[in-house]
Amino acid sequence: MCRTLTGWAIALHAALAFPVFAMMAGAPPDSADARIDHDAGRSRWSGVGAVLTPGGVFTGVAVGDRLVLTAAHVVAGVRKAPGKVRFVTRSADGRTTSAVASIRLHPGFAFPYDDVAVLELAESLPRGVRRYALSDARLAVGEVIALVGYGRSGPGDQGPEGMRSPTTRRHGENVVDGLPRRLPGADGSGAFYVYDFDGPEGDGPLGGPSLGNGRETMVAQGDSGSPAFLVGADGEPLLVGINTLALGLESRRAARFVFGDGGAGIDLTAARMREWLVRQGRGRIRWRAPVPAVPPDQPRASPQR
Repeated sequence: MCRTLTGWAIALHAALAFPVFAMMAGAPPDSADARIDHDAGRSRWSGVGAVLTPGGVFTGVAVGDRLVLTAAHVVAGVRKAPGKVRFVTRSADGRTTSAVASIRLHPGFAFPYDDVAVLELAESLPRGVRRYALSDARLAVGEVIALVGYGRSGPGDQGPEGMRSPTTRRHGENVVDGLPRRLPGADGSGAFYVYDFDGPEGDGPLGGPSLGNGRETMVAQGDSGSPAFLVGADGEPLLVGINTLALGLESRRAARFVFGDGGAGIDLTAARMREWLVRQGRGRIRWRAPVPAVPPDQPRASPQR
């Protein structure tokens, strides 16, 4: 499912017309397998789960005992039938499949704007599954974000290969290149972050240096609803966004999920999103100020666990 907008070609991750194949890898010797989060029992990403719908495998993130955030377009078609949706997590408690009791879309949702939904689970998640706080500070251009999801993957110089899977969680990083309120060709106003998928070296279409072949990533099909985190100097991930779409940044073509493409998501640190989440959470969602991280042009540990 693709939508072409003036200036950028925008492709939904939710490509449902055919069986589809998470986070893209760099060029060899980096690989899709190198991006897999193998240590499920102790992983800092245990609260990032697979959202299973009649349309396929997508991604969500736990923000409370019974609260999960995902992209609105992932669940909009079944919002009146939440029993058709499951949230699957992997942690020290093993694999857990949770039933969804209700689905609440942001009232302003009209793709690509306000593309966020709250899933209320029927029961509390196991203790071993992390619940993430949201960042109490506004997201800024130039900050490094960690992306985690269950979508397709493959080498960045070739594109996705293989199937997306509810048992395979991958991760990588990128740098926020912009915080626009609008996307070209789409009427409306919202709160986005955008980034480009730089190659192993040099600058991408939106500017800024690459994080390097083994760190840089972008989303692919199945990563809709996946989280973007700011990881502070204390190593704690704070949720700052929900990934919602891929961008074809060069020659106005649809995204092919390769170097030179990019991605965008909903900025949860924007006032319009925070106000809505406060109402939805009713005291069950936490916000916390981030511990300042090492600037992106200095060495820093890769957030693998």
